Amino acid sequence: MRLSFAVIALLLLWVGVAYAFSPNYPMETFKLDLDAPPSERWNHILDRYNASVPYLLKYFKDEFAELEKRLVNQVLGDLHNIIGEELGEEIKGIAKYWNVDVGTILGINLMYEFRKLMGDHHFNITPNSTDSKSVHPPGIFGCVSMVAQDLEGRVLHGRILDWNLPNELRNASFIVEYVSNGSVIFTGINSIAGTIGMPTGISKKGFSLSINERSLGGDLIEDSIDALLLGGAEVVLFARQVLTHARSYDEALDMLNKHYLAAPVYYILAGSKPNEGAVITRDRSILVNLWQLNVSASVPDSWYLLETNYDHWKSPVPYDNRRMYGVKYLKQLGQNVGASMAGLLDVLFTWPLRNQFTMEVILMNPKAYIVQAFQVFNVTTQSPFYVH
Repeated sequence: MRLSFAVIALLLLWVGVAYAFSPNYPMETFKLDLDAPPSERWNHILDRYNASVPYLLKYFKDEFAELEKRLVNQVLGDLHNIIGEELGEEIKGIAKYWNVDVGTILGINLMYEFRKLMGDHHFNITPNSTDSKSVHPPGIFGCVSMVAQDLEGRVLHGRILDWNLPNELRNASFIVEYVSNGSVIFTGINSIAGTIGMPTGISKKGFSLSINERSLGGDLIEDSIDALLLGGAEVVLFARQVLTHARSYDEALDMLNKHYLAAPVYYILAGSKPNEGAVITRDRSILVNLWQLNVSASVPDSWYLLETNYDHWKSPVPYDNRRMYGVKYLKQLGQNVGASMAGLLDVLFTWPLRNQFTMEVILMNPKAYIVQAFQVFNVTTQSPFYVH
């Protein structure tokens, strides 16, 4: 059915107003002691989110097909060799503390490879368009990550994480300060209680990192699991390893460029020095493209990089042009405002970058080691755009 321009305009107005007034709250912060036994180190955080367990179990039951559950069991059979003993013990410890099946917790931690993180489809209605191709079958948008350098050479890092989670699970995201020998080594944003990977984080070593989905999490789901079984790093868990072990922006860049992964991904990196910013486009085994900040007064709009869920050198699909809107908003503000904490946060909270599937809005300053993270709740769950 072809929607008229008037109908599309009314829907956009209604949903846009709902976004503007949908609630968002700063996230709670916890400390995680890396010197504690791996099987116990999450317990004090898990206790805070006991009420989320029934919703987490329901999500796993409803969203994971039987084939996917069988693939989880393949990984579970060799858990320590595949993700390492330390992280394997963390997953087992979470399952034990909540008294749930280890396979469920593992499955939740493999959501990127199972295409559950950010979803199976992207969706948009392009404003001011009567083209029926601009209306796509319901799904979700995906993620936005951007780095922007101000006039003083400071680099900021903003990100939006979209995930089609019910509101009952959106309040299960939180900030984690990872502590070793009594000192914080990095801060991560945990998207849902029960997961141990870090899709977003900032290191004391002067860099920040975020993940955007590429090619809907990879090719066939089985390919991602095969890659895991052959030694490929789980994408989100590897981000945590980089935040834990990289000693500089350059070392983080090198690790993200070279390591064998279980699925294609975009890693977005920002540093504490001028021109330290990159969008790293990865296939499983190779670096596909390295797009780096190279700010020059003679090159217009060279002060930012913006990545959604499509290779930056290609045109996005017509029903999901968040890139165009993000670039438009940054250009309107200009470097003086757009590369400030307030300006970049304003861009992140503007539709369609922030939309009905947005569950996190995060802003990081690697040089000053500042992170601001907000939970976003959906007030349009009964809209025609919502996918149960």
